[in-house]
Amino acid sequence: MKEKISLFYKLKRLFNRKATQGPWQKPVDELTFADDYLFGALMHQKDVCAGVIERLLNMQPMQITYPEIQKTISPFYDSKGIRLDVLANDGKSLYNVEMQTSNYTSLPLRMRFYQGLLDMDSLMKGKKYRDLCHCYVIFICKNDPFGLGMPVYTFCNTCQEKFSLKLNDKSLKIFYNVTAWQTDTNAERASLLRYISTGTVTSPFTKQLDEALMDEVLLALPSADWLNSTEHAPAPPLFRGSAFRLHCLRQRYRAPP
Repeated sequence: MKEKISLFYKLKRLFNRKATQGPWQKPVDELTFADDYLFGALMHQKDVCAGVIERLLNMQPMQITYPEIQKTISPFYDSKGIRLDVLANDGKSLYNVEMQTSNYTSLPLRMRFYQGLLDMDSLMKGKKYRDLCHCYVIFICKNDPFGLGMPVYTFCNTCQEKFSLKLNDKSLKIFYNVTAWQTDTNAERASLLRYISTGTVTSPFTKQLDEALMDEVLLALPSADWLNSTEHAPAPPLFRGSAFRLHCLRQRYRAPP
């Protein structure tokens, strides 16, 4: 529990906000996995981070190192740097996962810039180009970034004169459109996209994700003691919203007699 609480305050400092600002002003039934604080806090947990990446990329269970959140890469004092939402490593590949809830301007160019700085950061002096690892730059979008109604847009470098010829530069750029979860033929990924889009739990993993989200919310909120009060006690402003959600919260977190 101490680790989770300290993580919240670390995130609060990184975003330079007070606990009463940003997503914490929302009613609890409006907080989602896509909110900055919660996305970082949950993806900092290795099992959650690995589970999300496995489902997005349709991969076998993976072992990742401790995910880095809000990692800053700024190679030169006077050059533009980046701050990554999540950077994970499984020893063979790098996975940069970004949650995009607004501002879809220049996303492809932003991806290009992220890819370049990730390569620069990962290849140390004296290393060979062949030492570059596979790199996945992943943008999870709350709206359709290209307007074609597809759940997934995957880009890799191919020869324009012969599309079967791949550049094999070990890089892949992927956009996920969570609003098109119904058209995704991959059941596990569709369930995850649906959860991000609507908050609906439809699989064991999204149930795990939802429970972890509730844990983070309650650990962060100063008014969490209210959950152990009587059923008729008035709710603090942050908790006013869905009566069903409030009931579920109380039942799950009520202190034992």
